[in-house]
Amino acid sequence: MTNSEKEVKKILTKTKRWYQTDDGGWFPKDGKDSEEFERLYVRLDKLVSGEKSCVLVPALFEDFSYQHLVVSQYFKLYKDDDDLRREYFSKAALLGYLAGIMYHEKIGVSTTMYTYGRWISQNLACGWDEHADAIADAMIESINANNPPNSNARHNCIDTGSFISFAPWFILELYERFSGKSFNREYADMPEDKKFYKAYQDTIDVWDTPDLELVDKHIYILCDRHLDLIGVDMSDFEDFAVDGLCPYEIHTWLAYRQRSGLANPTEFTHPLMNQPHAEPIKGDRPLPIPKIDYIEPLLGLFSDCQSKSVFDARYLNPYKEVQS
Repeated sequence: MTNSEKEVKKILTKTKRWYQTDDGGWFPKDGKDSEEFERLYVRLDKLVSGEKSCVLVPALFEDFSYQHLVVSQYFKLYKDDDDLRREYFSKAALLGYLAGIMYHEKIGVSTTMYTYGRWISQNLACGWDEHADAIADAMIESINANNPPNSNARHNCIDTGSFISFAPWFILELYERFSGKSFNREYADMPEDKKFYKAYQDTIDVWDTPDLELVDKHIYILCDRHLDLIGVDMSDFEDFAVDGLCPYEIHTWLAYRQRSGLANPTEFTHPLMNQPHAEPIKGDRPLPIPKIDYIEPLLGLFSDCQSKSVFDARYLNPYKEVQS
């Protein structure tokens, strides 16, 4: 057994143990929502009642998105239920998209670069290319607005400096190549460890190669990088388990290739690409937009407390066309 196989097996074993020992804290039990979901619904009630400020709506969407992602992986790896995996995953992607655009437009609230990268990947996985591109565009606009003399510039979605920042920068540079858009590197806090980032840069340089053996070779290297990164800090095992088994940055590269009309490998050498969390979500693309009851009221609430000259969140409504 190779070191990579041992590492993947270790992560799978520890994740399954987490699922087995959870007593309703993170995952559904006896037909009831998890305690994490219940806490989120308490926050939702406080927002709707006016007890909490409406500027917290994007953060609530972000946290609901994350919890849906956690549960989607649980249903795949532990319950082998592709339907519930798809339901929770699509809700995670939709909530992430809404949060990402709202964060970008509202000065003074933000999330991490890493989270934005994951949201791009999730929306591409659902076949919601316009959502994914809107999130990437928001990242680029935020960076390009960050002219140092501009102290009020919207640089909201970029929070680098963490060991997990390599993958989202890789995704953003891939989006540059795919879309033809660009961000100003003078205003961007690119990864400082150039030696470690070189594997990503080497892949970017050949991102559109027709050579599928070369693609698989780079995937193998990136999978090892992925395992290196998530092995740095296992102190917060929940985050470790969620992201450790899902090579989302690699899926994003393959999605951009597919959108460009390029073929992708159908078999992979690295064991990280051959375990349940790396399997594509089942279903025809694009996946249907899931119905989430609290989205419309919260979009309206957020809009009502914003200056209309800045942003009207109702235009993000995924369920109906809002007239101008």
